[in-house]
Amino acid sequence: MLPTKEDNPTGLHAKYFIQKIKGYKYKGNGILGPKYEPILEPVKDNAEYFILRLDENGEPNHVKASKKAILIYADEIEKYAPDLAANLRERYKI
Repeated sequence: MLPTKEDNPTGLHAKYFIQKIKGYKYKGNGILGPKYEPILEPVKDNAEYFILRLDENGEPNHVKASKKAILIYADEIEKYAPDLAANLRERYKI
């Protein structure tokens, strides 16, 4: 189990609550067209995720490091997920 923010304020600690989107259910039509709501399910108890902030509104040094990391990830998945790798490179190019 990861330490709490109180136990490890400047290091690795649990910071987000994560759920998986398993699908979407139709919620009716709105002014802008059909509305859908995600169907959520919990992740497994032993699952670990690390969140990278990739938009320009985050702390600049962390965003820069996150973009480098996601591009390395794209290189690593290229052989078995080429479309995802290409999408990541296009969206997060430095």
